[in-house]
Amino acid sequence: EEIQARHDAALADVTAALASAVSIHSTLTALLAAPIGSPGVVAVAMGLLDLATQQVTVDYVGAPEGESRDTEVVGQNATAPILEVIRSGRPIIIDDLGASDNRSPRGASGTGAAAVLPLREDSGTVIGAVALLWPTPRTFKRDEIDLIGDVTRVTGTTVARVRDAEREHRIAADFQDHLLDLDHGSAAVVVSAIYQPASEAMRVGGDWYLVSPLNDVGRVAVCVGDVVGHGLQAAIAMGRLRAAAAVTALTASYPPFVLSAVERY
Repeated sequence: EEIQARHDAALADVTAALASAVSIHSTLTALLAAPIGSPGVVAVAMGLLDLATQQVTVDYVGAPEGESRDTEVVGQNATAPILEVIRSGRPIIIDDLGASDNRSPRGASGTGAAAVLPLREDSGTVIGAVALLWPTPRTFKRDEIDLIGDVTRVTGTTVARVRDAEREHRIAADFQDHLLDLDHGSAAVVVSAIYQPASEAMRVGGDWYLVSPLNDVGRVAVCVGDVVGHGLQAAIAMGRLRAAAAVTALTASYPPFVLSAVERY
């Protein structure tokens, strides 16, 4: 019961830390600080597979670089335990890195111990692997291996969530950039604009500007607006309202009428 209580408490701490992770780096940092085994983990490496390129991006935090982030991209068929685990989907436990021939995970200095486990999303698909490194050789107890396995399962869910959010951010950014590309086809006026968000975290959202030619020769409509919120949903709503404003202005260029029509829309 005491072992199970320690297991549950450690897993709860890691789960709470990973719940606030918003990037791969913050996920690695949370794992580095997690109470997994004794002595503690001194470095964490994570390899994530890109199915399109069949390459693995390996991120690393910990000794000797401290909290700094180190990243490299390697081919899926390269030789390293973290890549073997991604290919096989089976964990590798190394009690003594110094006694293991050419099996040091990324970031290991040749001494200590390591546990390398596959990362899976909720469907069970392997999306990468994580390597935890200890400073000295050690024999892993059954309860420690069970805890590491549970932590890895939570980490896989966290990584899938982070990657989905990053993918949505890229889509939204591309979508917004496309919409905010001004129409340069009008001969009525020369215009330029720039979108400068308060911070990179707020880069994608519902802000828009629009300069649209009107049916009246020599006149254009200028519109600036904002949809509350950030991310893809706000950008989609922004695109719809921006289009409604442009279309309405083409048929009825009286500004109060355009605003009233967009409000009804």
